[in-house]
Order: sequence, then structure tokens, then C-alpha cells
Amino acid sequence: MPRLRTPIPAPVQVPQPPPVPSVPLEAKVGLSALEAAELCGLGETLLRREITAGRLKVIRFGRALIIPRTELDAWIARETERSTIDAAVELPRELQLVQTLTRSRYGLQLAREAAADLDKIVTLVKAERAEDAKHG
Repeated sequence: MPRLRTPIPAPVQVPQPPPVPSVPLEAKVGLSALEAAELCGLGETLLRREITAGRLKVIRFGRALIIPRTELDAWIARETERSTIDAAVELPRELQLVQTLTRSRYGLQLAREAAADLDKIVTLVKAERAEDAKHG
């Protein structure tokens, strides 16, 4: 007995919602880590490390996070100032090594408290050297 083929039904047209107008990154008040990285021209991993270290403040909604634009701008200003000071004041070799290891992805992973203490020490040494440079 021959098999009868059942006809294939025509695809159902599902109405699509109207497109949501996209907002340029520069106009957004809050950004995802990917958007913030794209806006800064940095890697998302670097920004996430800064968030984990507590240097970049975020708002968390469950697992999602929003980086307020004001916090991103303040972080950029702090990092710009810090890199300017880093270039002007050279640290002792031992502190450079410890700083490199703490910030290294594959290096020594110190506890957050130790990393925060290191940042305080580095800041104090830089401030003392900058003060000595002014008066010396």
C-alpha cells in the first residue's frame, strides 16, 4: 500500500516588535562591562579585574552589573593621575617587583587586603618621593 505524504504547513508569520532605537554609548548613564571596555578601548577582562579589586565601583543586579558613567569617568581620571605619577616617580626595585606580581594575572595572587596594603605603601612612597623631588 502506498504511503501518503502529509503536506508541510506554510510557516506562520509571527509579528515582530518594533525595533528599539539604540542609544550611543557616549549617551548612556550606565554601561555593561563590555560596553565600558568598548568605550574606553580596553579589554573587558581588565575592567573586571578593576571591579574585583574594588578600584571601579559598580551596581549589581543579581549576576548582572552596571558601571555608572560617573564612576567610569572618575576611574579614568584616577588612573590617568596615577600613571602620570608612576612616570614621574620611580619606585624601589623591590616594590616594583611586588607591585608587578600582585597585579599579574599569572603571578603571585595575594589576598585583597594585602593588595590594598601594597597600594597604600606604593602611594605613600610615591608621595614621599614627589615631596622630596619638590624640595630637593
